[in-house]
Amino acid sequence: MKIFYISLGSFCHPKILIRETNRLIQESLPFDFHSTPGTYTIYNILEELYKNKKYDVDFKEILYTHQFNETNKNELAVREKNDMFFLHYFDENDLKEIPSTYPVDCSYIDENKIKVIKNKFSKRFNRLCNLMNDPDNILVFLRIENYANPVWEEELIKLTNAISLFQNNNKFLIYSQINIDESIDFNTTKALNYNYKIPVMSIKKLFDETIQTTLRNEFLNVLNTFEIIINNCLLLRMNNILSNFYYDISKKKIFKLNDLNYWMDIEVLEGKTLICKIQYKIYVFELVNNIFELQ
Repeated sequence: MKIFYISLGSFCHPKILIRETNRLIQESLPFDFHSTPGTYTIYNILEELYKNKKYDVDFKEILYTHQFNETNKNELAVREKNDMFFLHYFDENDLKEIPSTYPVDCSYIDENKIKVIKNKFSKRFNRLCNLMNDPDNILVFLRIENYANPVWEEELIKLTNAISLFQNNNKFLIYSQINIDESIDFNTTKALNYNYKIPVMSIKKLFDETIQTTLRNEFLNVLNTFEIIINNCLLLRMNNILSNFYYDISKKKIFKLNDLNYWMDIEVLEGKTLICKIQYKIYVFELVNNIFELQ
């Protein structure tokens, strides 16, 4: 089972760093390189994607021009209906005429270019929907907020609820926000948070644009820590469903990583054989290609 990282904004740099460190990523996904300074953007879009099995972007206005790119090109900041800001997909060459001031509506943009970008993102949302319903991967969502969010608690509930709608059972969220309570900070608890619809690694930290420089090692340490948790789990297949189980050696139990309420007593763990018990029912597993297969 592979770990795939899926960026949920709120800015470009976390995805860039994931790519630079050669961690597994899918082809381009819809939230990779946008500005989304409100978590509501993400959960509103995910809810629509789940309901309709697709998501159609709808551009509302051109906010301003900017040069936040490597070539200092005049690009357009374009707002989509759910306040996802497209910063790197339109430039002044795509305008039918230069407006005298901003913001303006999107009628200034060439219709053919709008069609191209809409088609591109229709494919990306379709790719994301398929990935979130594929049971054979571990999906690690990254919501790295580079701003202080006063309503983080409410938005985190809604975000995890939206992610949980999709069929993949091995979904986790790494959520960093400077305003979260210290009592749920992973650096305090040393454990994933199971008070939401999916397990969350909560990090009380403001990762900003220096995530690629000054804060690079600190951010990578978060990813490394999560990967250590996964790599120290046993991978079991039951009823054609792959799940990671945390092995508590002292208690001789294994706990389902995405649901600690589901656990089994270990009767035997020797060589390639794992024998577990739930109440009075015995389960026998044999290790095949790093997966304990139910016999």
